[in-house]
Amino acid sequence: MTIPEASGQPIAEIQHLLRALFGTIEPVAIVPASGRIGLEMLLRAAVLHRAAVLVRGGQGETLARTAESLGKEVVRIVSAEDLPVDADQVERFLSGPEMDALLVELGSGTSGSPALLEQIGRLVRRRRGMVLVADATDTLGRMRIEMDRWGVDAVFAASDGALGLPPGLGLLAMSGRLLQRLHGQAGRGRLLDPVAHQAAAVEGRLAAPVTTELLEALQRRLDELVSPRRP
Repeated sequence: MTIPEASGQPIAEIQHLLRALFGTIEPVAIVPASGRIGLEMLLRAAVLHRAAVLVRGGQGETLARTAESLGKEVVRIVSAEDLPVDADQVERFLSGPEMDALLVELGSGTSGSPALLEQIGRLVRRRRGMVLVADATDTLGRMRIEMDRWGVDAVFAASDGALGLPPGLGLLAMSGRLLQRLHGQAGRGRLLDPVAHQAAAVEGRLAAPVTTELLEALQRRLDELVSPRRP
């Protein structure tokens, strides 16, 4: 069965669980699309012209190449796999050519570790017009995410990553400051518009059809992950 525009209590409960999993008070959009399409949708809108990307070993390179495929200029902040990236290194890069986004792949002990993200979040917030975007596909459900506390402007994850669900869904949370920037963009379309998907989440519905089976699988997985955290 396919739900063209789901609404009501089931979606409201999923929203509650998603917000807890992402560590945010913002709605989390459920995007009926593969992870690669969802990531392209986000980067197409969030990166205006030039982005810095944390690359450590192979991690982060997918983000860099995806942004480049969308016609964005990319500056790689590269670190060897056995060497950590530190906030001072990131700050030096951000002091160079003007950039409007910093992209990281979230992972414990990697270029996008929670401790580093919190430091980077403060750096990004001090720069007008820059946003911090994190891909959590390989970690959502395996580690605790605190999007609001870390100061991350967008967190994206595909259903077939660490969540262990079938492919076909992207989960996207965005900060108010990023949404304000996106609202000013023309030609966003509808199905590939993060703002439309976020608006649907606010209203307790989906912006595009999704199968009942996949939505139910998502709710079961969220119950497993979030319910044990509740007091």
